[in-house]
Amino acid sequence: MLSIAKADGVIREVPVFAKLQEAESRQGLLEQRQSDDLLPRLPGRLHPLAVCRSPTGVREGEAQKIDWTQVDLERDEIVMLRDQTKNDKKRILVICSQLPARLEAIPN
Repeated sequence: MLSIAKADGVIREVPVFAKLQEAESRQGLLEQRQSDDLLPRLPGRLHPLAVCRSPTGVREGEAQKIDWTQVDLERDEIVMLRDQTKNDKKRILVICSQLPARLEAIPN
């Protein structure tokens, strides 16, 4: 934005800003046993979200946008569209073989 303002003659100089240190990426997904222990303690309405997020590591906001039309059980993948991801890039989530059975076990 500042480069454009300089090119358009709106400002004479582009100020220099110190770069902030980036935070380390998050780590520590739940192990399957931990996920299995957690699930019964959650309200039923959160079970599908927890079952999907645990093996894929998908963000909560992204997981809430998933529609069944994006789930391909034959290829064991979920296609996340650009407008559903934090960085606006299409992403393929590989789903573990237990996920369909775990989702089917949840009451409607």
